[in-house]
Amino acid sequence: MQRILSTFIIFISAFLLFQIQPILSKELLPEFGGGASVWSSSLLFYQSMLLLGYLYAHLLSRYQLKQQLLTHTLLIVLATMITFSDFDFTVFLSLSPTWSVIAKLFVQVGLIFMLLSATSVLLQRWYIESTNAKVPYHWYSLSNLGSLIALISYPFIFEVAFSINEQKHYWKTGLFTYSALLLCLIYVLFKHGQLTKQIILKPKTNLLIKPNLLWIAFSATSSIMLIATTQMISINIPPMPLIWALPLAIYLLTFSYTFAAAKNYNRAHWTYLLMLSVFAGLIMFSSEANLMP
Repeated sequence: MQRILSTFIIFISAFLLFQIQPILSKELLPEFGGGASVWSSSLLFYQSMLLLGYLYAHLLSRYQLKQQLLTHTLLIVLATMITFSDFDFTVFLSLSPTWSVIAKLFVQVGLIFMLLSATSVLLQRWYIESTNAKVPYHWYSLSNLGSLIALISYPFIFEVAFSINEQKHYWKTGLFTYSALLLCLIYVLFKHGQLTKQIILKPKTNLLIKPNLLWIAFSATSSIMLIATTQMISINIPPMPLIWALPLAIYLLTFSYTFAAAKNYNRAHWTYLLMLSVFAGLIMFSSEANLMP
């Protein structure tokens, strides 16, 4: 039961996490004149909150399992209550457009977005702490699949069939479902007495050692390239959710495929593909630059 609930929660959290992005970004378009920078600024916010969510999961995992569950549940309840709350956004008029977009998104969904982004990491941690099983890394594939479905379904289903207010209403209904399933999972853990076991915490490690910096640099580079590519596309084509979703969908598809099974990642094969992609990208960029007047 714990495994089933965990996978459902991870899938729903990932779906919610990536469907709210085009919903709120589209809502901001009329206010900022439909500029391409709206999505770039939004994506910068979402990627930053995603990083904060991982940091939150890392710090929270250093406590006992019962403390983790209690803290995360209380924060989820608080975030659910304040999500989409009424706020006087005129206070942001003095900010630049970029910071105004970021500030509005932070007020509307900042806390809940950070907590949802930590779900997959935390549930994997809770699973191995309560069962002594191996880390189910393939759950990352499930979470990215949920994100991918959210992105693909939005421009073809939700954007067409529902207004922005209806989309936000259904999204919050999904958030209540997520919260209910999370409470069910906690009940299951309490019922089986798995919260009373003591875990041995690993010694604290320095986050600023070379390997970690290298991993952070690689991750940051991919996010930067995603934002830059989407910005370039949105400048040449009118900004809209379908255009935003395509590069992000490709981005998520690579994660989903890689984490689905250990054999899917072969460094020798992917290195050659990376070199080919970089070469093709440089040629396309150079060709476009030469065609510009």
